[in-house]
This record gives sequence, C-alpha cells and structure tokens, in this order.
Amino acid sequence: MTDLDSQALMQDCQADLVAALDLDDFSTNAYTSTSYLEAVLEAGVDAVDIATAHDVSKRSTYRMLTTRISSMKRHRRTALPGGSGTTIPTRCPVTTDGYH
Repeated sequence: MTDLDSQALMQDCQADLVAALDLDDFSTNAYTSTSYLEAVLEAGVDAVDIATAHDVSKRSTYRMLTTRISSMKRHRRTALPGGSGTTIPTRCPVTTDGYH
C-alpha cells in the first residue's frame, strides 16, 4: 500500500467514526479518552480501525483499551448502585446503521 493509499484509508476510517458516533469533528487524540473508546467499541469498531483512524500503532490502541476500559470498569463497579459491575451503561448513545 502506498502512502497515498494509507492516507486515504485513514481518512475513510476517520469519516466512518465521525458518522458512526455523530461527532462534530475528528480528534486525533480521542483514542486516549475512556468515554470515546467505550462508544467506539459499542459501535462495533475494532482496534485495527481505531489505530488506523488515529494514525497510531495497534499496540498503542490495545494499551489504551486495556488501561482505560479496565480502569473504567473498576470505577463503575464500585460507583454503580449495588456494585455488581455487570451492567456498564454508556454515556454516548451510538447507532451503527450503515457502519461496517
């Protein structure tokens, strides 16, 4: 794949994320945000597409997913009534119509 091809793929992934999450614009650093990662995962986007859209390595994406999502689950498990942690509500309703 040429640089132009990878650039086009990155822009396509960014546009897909903006549409799937109903975002106003795309932030290259959003992959470090727990709420963003939660919404992206609920929309059915995989780590490879997240990495492509944000122009970071898959390793960086997996690292963020591991640290952010696991810390979010620990926090919500203790913060939710009942403390069960079995249901983790999302703050961002996401529709996946037409996405992947």
